[in-house]
Amino acid sequence: MNKVWIIERAHRSGQLCNRLGLFAHFVAYCLENEDVLINFNFGEYASGFQNLSLGLITCFPQNKISIPWNGITYRSWQGINLLLTKSPFSYILAADIQPGIILTKDCLDLEQPELRSEIEKSTFILCKGWYFRCFKFLKKNAVAVRKFFEFNRQIESEVLKESIKLRKDVDILVAVHMRLGDYKKHLEGRFYYSPFEYKRLMQATQEIFQDKGRIKFIIFSNEKQSSEMFSGLNIHIAHGSAIHDLCLMSKCDYILGPPSSFSNWASFYGNIPLFYILDPQVLPQAKDFQVHLPLDMGV
Repeated sequence: MNKVWIIERAHRSGQLCNRLGLFAHFVAYCLENEDVLINFNFGEYASGFQNLSLGLITCFPQNKISIPWNGITYRSWQGINLLLTKSPFSYILAADIQPGIILTKDCLDLEQPELRSEIEKSTFILCKGWYFRCFKFLKKNAVAVRKFFEFNRQIESEVLKESIKLRKDVDILVAVHMRLGDYKKHLEGRFYYSPFEYKRLMQATQEIFQDKGRIKFIIFSNEKQSSEMFSGLNIHIAHGSAIHDLCLMSKCDYILGPPSSFSNWASFYGNIPLFYILDPQVLPQAKDFQVHLPLDMGV
């Protein structure tokens, strides 16, 4: 019998691309095992994607259900959830920061045969936490997962028109993800770099790919940037919404940035080689640009 996986709404699961990455791992697992997935942790972002229903829940396989996200429906779900936790047909699976019995590398590996045997007699699997991963099945089913997470047609159309304009008179678009702001404190500022350091890395990248033709850098930043800072480089500063910029980044030819689920998702979705900046003093080489699976952060 097919199992129904339910991703609980979590308070510490991050924003758009953290949740996209988690969602993708479960979709890959359900593809492999022909299971069903109900996600209560993505509703506020669903409108940006063609195959996701709007409202309280998003599902895989795709459905046409639209359940409004309001107090009544949410409290109703909480009641159903309480009943499920007490049902003999349910199994609660937690993957928080504290590792459990079947956790590996601080993440719960959904591919482990021990897990499947552990939940064998259950129908509903209630998943709590963010540290679930399924890299093997995700790699195997990457094409189908990308198809499921297509951006909605309006966003795709707008970004396609913009990318055509940006490619006028250039041969290569390189996305530069300048993650500033919150990265000053994130991991004690380990991956917070100055605009000067980004410029130096951009210049190095330009040298790497100069034989491929004319290059334009598209700068994506969560702080306002000045074009004067990047004199000598052909640049464009993106000013779209998060979902628009994510789609645009996935249309570039290469991506440069610190470990972040944002550039990570763009790399996976667009099949775009990405260079993670782990040390701004280490200049990239062509071989360092690689396509990454969701939540494979290079560290």
